[in-house]
Amino acid sequence: MKPSEIFRYYRREDIKREIVRVAKDREVVPLLMTGEFGSRPQAIFFAKDYDEIVKEGVASLHLSIERWENPSLLRSEMKKKELDELRIGWDLLIDVDSKNLEFSRICSQLVIEALELHGIRSISIKFSGRNGFHLAVPYETFPKVIGGREVKNLFPEAPRVIASYLKEMIRKNLAEEILKKFSMDEVVELSGVSREELVDEEIGLNPYKVVDIDPVAISSRHLFRAPFSLHEKTWLVSLPIRKEDLKKFSREDAKVENLEFRAKFLDLEKVRE
Repeated sequence: MKPSEIFRYYRREDIKREIVRVAKDREVVPLLMTGEFGSRPQAIFFAKDYDEIVKEGVASLHLSIERWENPSLLRSEMKKKELDELRIGWDLLIDVDSKNLEFSRICSQLVIEALELHGIRSISIKFSGRNGFHLAVPYETFPKVIGGREVKNLFPEAPRVIASYLKEMIRKNLAEEILKKFSMDEVVELSGVSREELVDEEIGLNPYKVVDIDPVAISSRHLFRAPFSLHEKTWLVSLPIRKEDLKKFSREDAKVENLEFRAKFLDLEKVRE
């Protein structure tokens, strides 16, 4: 995309409205067209703050998984206690990624089913912009205290534990579903992984050699691509998707010229219903 087209895209009122909504209480980090990240911390308190960030020459926008009382007070030298005091919550965000979109789709469907089996309904889905999907559960879904500890302070360990649990829960079904749709030769070809690496003598196909479930919780202040942000390598939109549309989603749907607003990502109104 030309810089003028990128700028025009981010100036769209519908794009601005959705990014500003999700950016509330989050650190905002732009990746600039120069290939460099913008200064940290930045935040969007008002619509004009978004306009100022876009003027920097944004290629893509990234948001913190954690929500903060005041993101502009964040500092790189802050200790865990200070971060805990400033943090007001965090969303569970699972990055399902693969070299092939179909593997990511199968895995995402199983993760959603697993979450729903545990009574979780407020699940958001969006295309990553490349070959995967981001699944999110808002902080408001979780209890405020577990085992005498405030859940807001259980970052990044809690999302890591949840992701690990989900991976083991769906492992067998994931391998079966992949092999229902693809032969082993096709899996080898599409994944770029050798048969020897893919197959374990005891468990058969190891599905996590072809698709990954990442809780995006490496450390505090870790980021995810904002919904409706462009992907700086593909120039596809990180498009929110309705659950019922996941099976038929195509990368064509994420082209700017085909953009349709059918879903919201991390819609807190649905949590309150």
